[in-house]
Amino acid sequence: MDRSFLWTRAEGARNAPWATPSTTQISIIQAQDGGASHDKQWQVVLEEHGDWEAYRPLNEALSVHRNFADLPYRSKSKLRPAISDFIYWFGFLTAEPEKSEHLAEPLDLWVDNVKLFKEAIRAHDGNSLAFVDIANSEIPTHCVPIILPDDLLTVSPTNLVGAMWMEMIDGFERLVEGGRTPEFSNCAVCSRWYERMRVDQKFCSQNCKMKEYRTRTGR
Repeated sequence: MDRSFLWTRAEGARNAPWATPSTTQISIIQAQDGGASHDKQWQVVLEEHGDWEAYRPLNEALSVHRNFADLPYRSKSKLRPAISDFIYWFGFLTAEPEKSEHLAEPLDLWVDNVKLFKEAIRAHDGNSLAFVDIANSEIPTHCVPIILPDDLLTVSPTNLVGAMWMEMIDGFERLVEGGRTPEFSNCAVCSRWYERMRVDQKFCSQNCKMKEYRTRTGR
């Protein structure tokens, strides 16, 4: 797996506490394409943002795909702020800020992928081979084969959706190979999904651990 893959998110997201108000604001609007009303697509459109920074999604302590699958896609009123926060922490699904001034993605891209990742996670957690079928159908759309410097042929994401599939596959491979089975938990402070590295681990990050300590001790 190519863990060097870079994507773009809001600057400072790495060190910001989860409760920090997002500086990334989006609207969900119908595209004005001049066609019939039923032909107009709902779009996720970036309205406000700060600076951006590059990061490596496949080196994150947080579980990007599980936090994505938790987006409340059934409610537009809840989905808008949830997508804003997700873009702040992890970036757009396929759009890259440095390649376009007008950032927008179809709402269907978000909703369809949330549903798909929910289905894949159920199969993954149930040790079902259906996960392999789902992943194999999606990977060619979002990943490309590359050769690493040591002449090893591997797969690299082309966007954040591909990175989330690679993240899931990494855990599945470890399970199949008989290594440490990935265990995912919700952080005791911010409720975000993260991969638990120790049995007694309760927090997704040092920031959340310190926040709990200050709350508990009053310091």
